[in-house]
Amino acid sequence: AGSVPAVIAVRHNSAGHGRLGVAGPPHLGQPDLGGSAPVNRPNTLAALAPQTVSFVTQNEGWVSGPLNVDGGQISGGLAETTDGGSTFTPVVSVPAPVGLVRMATGAPDLTKAEGFSFGTGYQVTYDGGQHWQTLPSPGYIEDLEVMNGSVWALVKNKNCASCAKPELFTGTLAHPTLRRVPAVPPVPAPDSAITLARHSIYVTAANFYWFSTDKGMTWRKGFNPCGANAQAFAT
Repeated sequence: AGSVPAVIAVRHNSAGHGRLGVAGPPHLGQPDLGGSAPVNRPNTLAALAPQTVSFVTQNEGWVSGPLNVDGGQISGGLAETTDGGSTFTPVVSVPAPVGLVRMATGAPDLTKAEGFSFGTGYQVTYDGGQHWQTLPSPGYIEDLEVMNGSVWALVKNKNCASCAKPELFTGTLAHPTLRRVPAVPPVPAPDSAITLARHSIYVTAANFYWFSTDKGMTWRKGFNPCGANAQAFAT
């Protein structure tokens, strides 16, 4: 998770007493945002359906995902750990994050818990998820990763999020407004994802992938031996 050499997933215990225990690998996806009617937002770990995990140190990390409520799910679930994932505490956010959460890792001058919420909207936090500021979004953000002071996102056209091919966008922690990366063409939608490793960026989708080994200055196209089968990548 992030720059820490570990993989962690979470589930709530059977007693539901507000703790999460270590479990198997997570299922990554995007939340069902539900309708627009006012919904009571539960502040319990038992309601959280984990979908992303972000660690900024060996001990400090966050888990995010939709919240299970009567009639379906709503976005905005977030919890924090300070003991390496043994226990998690719900984060009370104002306003709530619009979707999944990715915290920043690997920035040499990172002194605060900065991160982003993404999905139908785009937000930034500077205090570990307690407060969120809305940023301009170029469309539906399907995947977002942060490392070494840079933000990378796969974005679908806001007029047709279900049919559009994701395009690669980038920004920085200092200037998080996303801008298009013209060197990488739109990628096939199924299983498209971003994977970061130090100064390398990989954009995987279907039968091929695009990659850069110099922080996005130049890009090359590679062949994906997994083909179009269901897949996931990690470094």
